[in-house]
Amino acid sequence: MGEDVETSGDDLETSRERYEQLLVREILHRVNSEFASAVSLISRTTSRAVSVEAKVALGVVADCIHAQARLNRALQMRDSGLVIDATEYFRELCEALVDARLASTQVNLTLSAGPVLLVSDVCWKVGMIVAELVTNASRHAFGASGGNILVELTISGGTVECRVSDDGSPHKPLRSGQGLKLIEGLTDSLKGSFVQRFEPCGSTSVLFVGANAEARTATC
Repeated sequence: MGEDVETSGDDLETSRERYEQLLVREILHRVNSEFASAVSLISRTTSRAVSVEAKVALGVVADCIHAQARLNRALQMRDSGLVIDATEYFRELCEALVDARLASTQVNLTLSAGPVLLVSDVCWKVGMIVAELVTNASRHAFGASGGNILVELTISGGTVECRVSDDGSPHKPLRSGQGLKLIEGLTDSLKGSFVQRFEPCGSTSVLFVGANAEARTATC
């Protein structure tokens, strides 16, 4: 007779997280493949195009797809459990956000981050939240004259604080759509807290992540 094997709640939670990570990786891989296929199709079409106007237009489309693909790569999940340079990660993410979301606007994006090391899983989740907040601000906070978005990453006493602020016109808090659900879900998985403040001079969103982030200041 076979023996019954007990599975603890922690084991089930770990298995579920691993399954979810595998699913996310597969989805992102397929998205990258679709981007590559689109770029290849545009390249072939451009080579057959006769008019200069058509070639230029197709080139613009290709640049847009390249920018979106770069952002998708920046948001890819890193290998789980590794300690990585969070400052470098967010620098790459912000550069990709500028190309994909802000290149055609007058909105400036600035990153302020000291030397911080974060576990890769935590860094990826915080990055997803930052990308959603920057995208939301770029769409709703500014007019044709543009403005500024500031991303700040600090750590104090084992608590990571990620702040996204803008100097645009007041815009409504995130509604209960996919964006807010994403932020709430990621915040819950980090066992963190998320707050927003809206004022006449702009808005500020702050994510706090506690000691479970295993964060620390980088040492030289």
